[in-house]
Amino acid sequence: MTSTTTRQQHDATLSALEYAERLLHAQAQADLHVEKEITEDIEQILETLSPEGPYAYTALPVLEDGHLVSRVAHDIEQIRQCYEGIHSNIGLRGWRSTTRLLSSWYTFHAGWAATESKEDGSMVDYEALVIFPTMGNRGITGELFWNRTSPGVTPRSGESPSDVRRRIMADQEAYLEATRSGDAEGMLAAVTPDVQVNFRGYVNEQPGRLTELNGRDEMAAHIAESQSRYLPETVDVVHLQIEDWYVFSEKLWTVKSVHDDTRLRYLTAEYAELAPDGKMIARIGHGTEPVAI
Repeated sequence: MTSTTTRQQHDATLSALEYAERLLHAQAQADLHVEKEITEDIEQILETLSPEGPYAYTALPVLEDGHLVSRVAHDIEQIRQCYEGIHSNIGLRGWRSTTRLLSSWYTFHAGWAATESKEDGSMVDYEALVIFPTMGNRGITGELFWNRTSPGVTPRSGESPSDVRRRIMADQEAYLEATRSGDAEGMLAAVTPDVQVNFRGYVNEQPGRLTELNGRDEMAAHIAESQSRYLPETVDVVHLQIEDWYVFSEKLWTVKSVHDDTRLRYLTAEYAELAPDGKMIARIGHGTEPVAI
């Protein structure tokens, strides 16, 4: 009995160590990318991408018609143009992570980007969120970036910082329950009218491609299309990070076709910036390949 128990413990330790190595491999891909981006050599930056897509890169959010809009680049040439545009105006001089969550298929970071203006040489540090998907391969398959635009959730009269986070948690639990039950109105109630959504779509015709949704109406149409094909059976939270201005989560999904007995499982990872009223300004994320079960 002792020998069997010891062997099981040894095997469990080896498994944990191997998993940690996979996490650190994903982080090494992100570290290399940041290192090369600081050089501003576009070709070196592009070499940090995985040899194979599908790729997903979110450009810096910009104002269009008075609303923040985040566009997605889907191929190497589009990504090249994004980097050329960014580095013609600003240079990344450093990055420090205040939060780092690792997975075998992505890394998530919240932190401070140190940037230099190409116009006058001034230095500016700003907070940002980024997911580097790797899908367990060499190189990243994208850079899902969002710089902070909100002061965060406004405390109500008498609320402490802990109270604010508890309120955010309650809102997120309500959103998760709406997601699990297929309550579209409940999901839409959690976002701002101009919400920006860049997320892997599981009902589009190009597997792995990020879906770009601008505003609550487009999000509603996407939810309706998704629910016409698949409905969630279970949605389990794997990782959760709640701050006063953003929320990050990784979820394990099991969905079932509304037309037959097809069932799929996949993982998603996303972050959301929060408006002063607690609603989501942006939802940015990615997901793994669905596996039939």
